[in-house]
Amino acid sequence: TWGAMTETVYIEPPAFDAREHIFDVAFHPFEDFAALALVSGETKLIKYSTEEVVEVATLRSHKSSCRTALFSPQGNFLASGSRDKSISLVNTDGELVLRLRKAHSAPINTLHFLDEHLLVAGDDSGAVKVWDLRASSAVYEVSEQTETVTDMKTNSEGNILLTTSADGTLAVYDLRRSNTAKTKLMGRSDCLEEDLLSLALVRGDRNVVVGSQEGVLYVFKWGFFGDCVDRILGHPSAIETIVKIDDNTILTGSEDGFIRGVSIYPNRVDAVLGHHAEGEENFPITKLAVARQKTMIASISHDSRVKFHDVSKFIARRSGVGRDELAAGEEEEAAAEAKVTLKETGTRAVEEETKGNSDDGFEDEDSEDMDDDSDDEDDEDDEDEEVSSKRKLNAELLRGIQKAKKGNSRTADRKLKENYRRVQNMKSVSYTHLTLPTIYSV
Repeated sequence: TWGAMTETVYIEPPAFDAREHIFDVAFHPFEDFAALALVSGETKLIKYSTEEVVEVATLRSHKSSCRTALFSPQGNFLASGSRDKSISLVNTDGELVLRLRKAHSAPINTLHFLDEHLLVAGDDSGAVKVWDLRASSAVYEVSEQTETVTDMKTNSEGNILLTTSADGTLAVYDLRRSNTAKTKLMGRSDCLEEDLLSLALVRGDRNVVVGSQEGVLYVFKWGFFGDCVDRILGHPSAIETIVKIDDNTILTGSEDGFIRGVSIYPNRVDAVLGHHAEGEENFPITKLAVARQKTMIASISHDSRVKFHDVSKFIARRSGVGRDELAAGEEEEAAAEAKVTLKETGTRAVEEETKGNSDDGFEDEDSEDMDDDSDDEDDEDDEDEEVSSKRKLNAELLRGIQKAKKGNSRTADRKLKENYRRVQNMKSVSYTHLTLPTIYSV
């Protein structure tokens, strides 16, 4: 007899209508509860199952709209931030245990827990504060961005904070530095001239993925935050929210109303997993949250409803990603980094050439005589030899990029770095004879 094949089937809960605008949704880490931040200033608690979603409690926490709500890592507290600039904290019995009435000087837009007692808040002015909830005081304050802090995440160790802002920058803060330190900024991207709305850390914190107003996913390499190393296209409009599934997979919620599964290295939009719609009308997705089971997500929009989506099949497929695909991702990453390295090499060479020309331009004419002709000829020979050597190295750099694209990324990357060091150790020579292919122009 043939053995019976079984498949686990997940049934998503029905949609829940909060009857007013929802700004945020967050799942409890261990129980089947979710919290909703409402425009009325209330925080609503709901309990969900496959059969129904019921309202458990409504907490009046703020005078103005409640923009964000979040459970602590152990689920002992529910924090919320408001347009009225206050932060509230309630316990598992629904009792208010802390209220910071004027926590910030501007409306609070996003929250992030570092641990059970340290809470990070970002506001509309770009300011970020870390609050010690036990002492009811701010223990760390920074203000390096000029507009609304849209999203915040920390690295796996919890000591580096990353924030995106509507001013078009990604900022990186070192939480290990004292609050009295002159600078806490570890890095900041160039302004990308569009709102940055969401972010996620992937691939063991090696990369940061940022969602933008124009529908582009910018990929940054850890430690090199000035500019992105790659871009992922495929979203026709703003990427409002990102949730991480695993080190190579994220889910995005977009202004066009669709939820997409995205692979990171190899970079591609892998699947459309659902949409937030009523009838034939799609609503912009403003927030996604992952349930504790990791097989279901919730979405909110402008229609006052929470929708639940079963993503178990997609996650199962992604968890079965084989070594070949991961190897292809490594090769794609090597090619992207090689392109950036080539760009930096060319930039440095141009700078060196400019510097050399400016130095040569101020020589005293009286120091020149006929005896220098032979020296000039020797210098020209040396320069020709130098240019020839640099041409060869440049050609090897380009071959390294091509190898990184085709395969054997480790060997190509090692060779690329070796040649790069050799280029940097050479004397400054003109790059006017070295024309790079158009495909590598940035």
